[in-house]
Amino acid sequence: MSRIYKPIIHEPWGFDRLFLYLKDAFRVLNEAYRVIRVKKKKEPYTKPASKIKWDLENILTEDLMEAAVRIPKEFNYDLDAESKDPVKKNRIDITIIYTVGLGFEKRLGIECKRLKNGGELCREYYKNGIKRFISGYYSEAMPLAGMIGYIQEGNIPKIISSINRHLEQQTTIQLIKEEKIDEILEYTCSSIHNKDRALGRIKLYHMMLYYIDLINDKTG
Repeated sequence: MSRIYKPIIHEPWGFDRLFLYLKDAFRVLNEAYRVIRVKKKKEPYTKPASKIKWDLENILTEDLMEAAVRIPKEFNYDLDAESKDPVKKNRIDITIIYTVGLGFEKRLGIECKRLKNGGELCREYYKNGIKRFISGYYSEAMPLAGMIGYIQEGNIPKIISSINRHLEQQTTIQLIKEEKIDEILEYTCSSIHNKDRALGRIKLYHMMLYYIDLINDKTG
C-alpha cells in the first residue's frame, strides 16, 4: 500500500532522519519489485539468443527504477539511477537525492548486486559493493547507505553465510545479520563497518529480493 507524500521536514540531518529516507526508498523499491513480479511471472527475463552474456544486473535495476517512478514517496527526495557523484565523479546504482536548504543537494547511495549461493557473485557483493563503502569510494561522508541483492539462485541464509566468509577475513566489520527494517519489506539485514582512513563508521542496510522464478537463463 502506498503512503501519502509528505513535504520535507525541517530539522537537523542526523542518522535517524537519514534512516527514514533510506527506509522509505526501500519501501518504494520493494513496491516496484512487487509490480515487476506480476509482469515477469508471465514474461520472465530471458537472455537474448544473440548474446553470449547479458548485463542482467543493470536490466533488473533499470526495471526497478522505471516501476518506482509511479510509486508515491513519503518524503521530498528523488531516486536517480546510475547517478554520478558531483564531487568524486564515481557512479552508484541508485541515489537518494535530497536538499538541505539553500539548494544544497545531499546523496544517499544504494548499490545493487546479483547473488547466488557461494561463488563469484558473493565475492563481488563484498569486493565491489560492501568494500567500496568501507573505502569511502561510495558514500564517503555518510553514516549509512543501502545495498540490494537480486537473488537469482539459492537461498538467503546460505548466501549471507557466504558473504560473511569474505567479511570474516577483515578486522573492521560486523558480520551481516538479519534486521527487520519494516514489516512490509522483503528480507532485510544490516552490517556495521569502520571506514578506511579514519572516516568513521557506516551502517549498511541490505534488502534481498527473490528473482529466482523470474529469470529463465541464469547465466547472466
